[in-house]
Amino acid sequence: NSASYASTNARIKLTVTDGNYNETAVYSPYFTVRDASLPPPLPWTTPERLTTVPVISTPYTSQGHDSPAIETDSLGNLHMAYLYTEDSDANYMADSSSYPGRIITYKLYYAKRTGTSWSSPTLIKTIVNNQDYLDLEGSTRIESLKIAVDLNNNPHLVWCEYNGNLSEVYYTYNNGSSWQTPVNVSN
Repeated sequence: NSASYASTNARIKLTVTDGNYNETAVYSPYFTVRDASLPPPLPWTTPERLTTVPVISTPYTSQGHDSPAIETDSLGNLHMAYLYTEDSDANYMADSSSYPGRIITYKLYYAKRTGTSWSSPTLIKTIVNNQDYLDLEGSTRIESLKIAVDLNNNPHLVWCEYNGNLSEVYYTYNNGSSWQTPVNVSN
């Protein structure tokens, strides 16, 4: 079993910001990242990338995909829902008294695999939070994403929207031709 090397010269960088917004970078010692695994055994296939995080050059911004949920229909097609989150402190200023806050965006997507190809992702819901830097509790976020497929092979999604004090359950489905407007079913 021969090992393949992802990197022979890697290290971890940790950036620490103090209460006065002064940043200090701390680095780990160099190390090697190695993948000693063999290709997956049959019937497993080699993993494939399903989504790509967009490249954002805005400082103080992080983004990523989260909470994938997947289901198979009666025809063998795969249905997937997932979240994309972007947390931007793009308006960061050293003087916290004039700091306008941060923007946290949640996007809920759906995609379907038929045969060997995935459809382009469909945007189901977007939540944008303009947050006061000192009060992040009021930020609404999407959690507990689930997917199901009915007997007609139509996908159904359910999730919670949580804002610190209140959690509400939302539901939507595709009727075979279009996605329906998400409905709050917790009222």
